Amino acid sequence: MSILSAARNQRDASLAQKIFDRIQSHFPDCKDYLVSATVLLANTYALSNDTSMAFDLRTKLTKSGMKKVPGLTSTVVKGKIFVSQSE
Repeated sequence: MSILSAARNQRDASLAQKIFDRIQSHFPDCKDYLVSATVLLANTYALSNDTSMAFDLRTKLTKSGMKKVPGLTSTVVKGKIFVSQSE
């Protein structure tokens, strides 16, 4: 996700979309990651002034019924997934 965050920070919607597509193809069953990635991608589109695409992504996320778990943070270090959840 940090690469996707970097693309967002650079407001590079094209790169963010490519990264998102790879995440989606490699981890289709990891719904929590896809929700977070979708939120990051929507934010990237919004930051790059493509509000229409950002709105479409957020609408699809809402219609899918998937929700981001509040306070859930995860990162991968040397192939291991570390998850922390605030209360």
